[in-house]
Amino acid sequence: RATYCVGPRPFEFTSPRSTVVIGDFCSIAREVTFLSDANHHMQLASNYPLETMYFRDGEHPPVPLRGDIIVGSDVWIGQRAIILGGVTIGHGAIIGAGSVVTRDVPPYCVHAGNPARLIKRRFDEQISEALLKIGWWRWTDSKIAAERETFKLPIAEFVRAHAGN
Repeated sequence: RATYCVGPRPFEFTSPRSTVVIGDFCSIAREVTFLSDANHHMQLASNYPLETMYFRDGEHPPVPLRGDIIVGSDVWIGQRAIILGGVTIGHGAIIGAGSVVTRDVPPYCVHAGNPARLIKRRFDEQISEALLKIGWWRWTDSKIAAERETFKLPIAEFVRAHAGN
């Protein structure tokens, strides 16, 4: 719900064997790529897909998958980031432009680089935990609209306003 991608569809090398799940209220910039099924055999004589690309008449052994890609809610992924299979990006995280995400990203953390690494935490642990409990992205549209002004408050005030909800 309310997630948007700027530009063309960002999924590459996906298949029915792997899943990409994206939460609500995410912002996905141009040229972001999700690579959920793009591995090659490294334990065979060749890592080239001979059966499908060269011989074209046989079935090759299934390539091992790293796993599904799970993106939490309220995540911002910068331009040209690459998200590899098997990665979970926590709620409220930010992925810097041009990053290659090879490992899980905790909630409310900023990761960037190649490979992506922790740059900083958006908020202290107490605020992050409170935001996860509040889970505003699960609210109804009418509740979000009713709380329009509280979204403009400094984060500590937002948390105080909603900590008991």
